[in-house]
Amino acid sequence: QDRYGHLWVGTLGGMSRYDGEHFTNYNVRNGMLDNSCNAIVTDKQGNIWLGGREGLSKYNGRTFEHFRLQLPEDNNPQAVKKIIAAADNSLWCHTDKAVYEVQGNSIRPVALPDTGITITALLPEGNNLWVATNNGRIYKRTGKQWDSIFYNFPGLPKAPLRTTHIFRDSKKRLLLTT
Repeated sequence: QDRYGHLWVGTLGGMSRYDGEHFTNYNVRNGMLDNSCNAIVTDKQGNIWLGGREGLSKYNGRTFEHFRLQLPEDNNPQAVKKIIAAADNSLWCHTDKAVYEVQGNSIRPVALPDTGITITALLPEGNNLWVATNNGRIYKRTGKQWDSIFYNFPGLPKAPLRTTHIFRDSKKRLLLTT
């Protein structure tokens, strides 16, 4: 939901804005980078950020600005899986293989502690960044230092669990959905 109360919905065919009465649909004909919309978030300036198969886009209410996210070893654009607006107004997004910090129109990749992993969830918290992966680990970055936690829960399968979300509750507990 944006600051005007409009709801934004992403689909495989574009994105739609619902104003309480009508839907307005957007796709490549309106300037989107591609028709897929995997993630949407609004920033404090009122921009709508969306992630799709071809990368990241910013919509200011009139025009789209596009950012293709590519790994140095691969020329193919990376699909954005999630975009997160942190409590400190910073924006973060992740693809399967990389994490990016968005500051204005600057998008900076974050060096990860391990290669060959698939990123499944992300939680930025001030100076800390939590990254969940498909190998059953949660990585925590404080400043530029990484640490990792391998979690195993009694009664659940021994195979690594896929974490889909990381949250912090009002009691400051770290919560995971798998």
